[in-house]
Amino acid sequence: MELRRFFKSFAFAGKGIARAVKTGRNFRFQLSAVPLAVFLGLLAGLTAVEWCLLFVCCAAVLGGELMNSAIEATVDLCCPEQRELAGAAKDMAAGAVLVCAAFSTAVGLLLFLRQDRLPRIWDRLCASPVLFLALAVYAVCAAVFIFKRRGKTV
Repeated sequence: MELRRFFKSFAFAGKGIARAVKTGRNFRFQLSAVPLAVFLGLLAGLTAVEWCLLFVCCAAVLGGELMNSAIEATVDLCCPEQRELAGAAKDMAAGAVLVCAAFSTAVGLLLFLRQDRLPRIWDRLCASPVLFLALAVYAVCAAVFIFKRRGKTV
């Protein structure tokens, strides 16, 4: 019985993530950045510690966006009319995501814009038309994934 409840909690979590994908353009944007970061990390030859930093940053931004969406939905449910404190709660939740995203961007820049990394990434892309094409196809697919209207924004 406990095992069933354990797996049910994963189903609920998956349902929440699916809702964020369906309704949250910002979440789709941030989610689309993860495979790109992994692709660049593979090309750059990140160390184990650098991979950990990259994944922690990705998790912080995605988790922050999920929390922001949850807070916005809760505030809208509890306070459908506009109130100053309700707006402040939503603004602070959005600010938390911005802080996570800004610091994660700084970490990404430190990881990928090193003198030895940028030429390595560029050389590997230029040496393989397949990788370059894969990146271009990914960019198009990510744009469609991000901007395709899927549902009411939370």
